[in-house]
Amino acid sequence: MWMRGDPVRDDDAIPVECATRDICDAIRASIQERIQVAGGGQFCEKTPSNCLRAEYVARVLPEAKFILVVRDGRSVLRSSDEIQSRGINRRRLITRMREVPPWQWPKYAPVAFETLGAKLFKRKLSWWGPKPPGWREAMRMSRGARLGWQWSETLRSALDATSRFPQDRVLQLRYEDLIVSPKQTMTELVDFCGFEQGQVMIDRAVAEADPTRIDRWRSELDPQVVQDARPKMEALMDRLGYRFD
Repeated sequence: MWMRGDPVRDDDAIPVECATRDICDAIRASIQERIQVAGGGQFCEKTPSNCLRAEYVARVLPEAKFILVVRDGRSVLRSSDEIQSRGINRRRLITRMREVPPWQWPKYAPVAFETLGAKLFKRKLSWWGPKPPGWREAMRMSRGARLGWQWSETLRSALDATSRFPQDRVLQLRYEDLIVSPKQTMTELVDFCGFEQGQVMIDRAVAEADPTRIDRWRSELDPQVVQDARPKMEALMDRLGYRFD
């Protein structure tokens, strides 16, 4: 949906000037259709790649609010590495392919075939997630350096862009706060968004918060990956108030 503004682009950093009137109208129509199919309500979109094109999204949806969830980068590495190992869920892949217009199939078909091949032959995906400018060159890095670079480039782009937005449109949360203090943190989010069924979300957060997830990277992530990622991540980790041990 978002790539309509620049359908042949090789990375996900769509510039704001691509949000022309026609593109904005087309994307908004797609969103409205989804809302109607769902029976109405508020629309929440969490495509990770939007971190690289926040200003473009903001122009398409000038009434939108932005929730920026930051997390210890090492936990993100663990999660990304796990997803690269198991690949994209087959049902999710089919759903995505159905959403792609036929004229864009040549662009997305290689990704679909690689995902299916990785599942069949139990290989890691060569790339998963947001594609910052320069991602193809980053493919030559070690696995840890590549994952660390991807995390820092993606999150830095979102932080820089949203810092220029009116601050009543932006809420920044720490994932660790959501896990340790789910009621307080989710209440803040619900109030910020004005969710009509907010108490349901608060109760679910309280029921499902699992503090053991915070440090899973220590036992599940290859120490070499962390070591290789450190030079790419440390500056942004410091900016966010995290520290390498």
